[in-house]
Amino acid sequence: MLPVELMWNKPFSIPLPKGMAPGKHVLVVRVQNDVYAPGIWRPVTLVDTSKPITPEVREAAERFLTVGRSVPLKQLGPGAEYVEANYYPVVEALLASRSK
Repeated sequence: MLPVELMWNKPFSIPLPKGMAPGKHVLVVRVQNDVYAPGIWRPVTLVDTSKPITPEVREAAERFLTVGRSVPLKQLGPGAEYVEANYYPVVEALLASRSK
């Protein structure tokens, strides 16, 4: 994992305990930073990774990574760095967590 000062705008995942019962739960987040603007500033998504993704979604995710990396995104225009820094890690994490 990256040092905290480099993670402020990077997606990350935290696995929940195995065997959690379906139903209502409370998620508590402690922010351990008292400088700048600490806190959750982007949407949070909870994903059930206990079931494999469908073959179609897996193929689309793998193609996104393969095709996206075969094109020099930086030459496509502004914001390309955002795709590389934010979308690729999320898609890679999806594929890794759902490779059962």
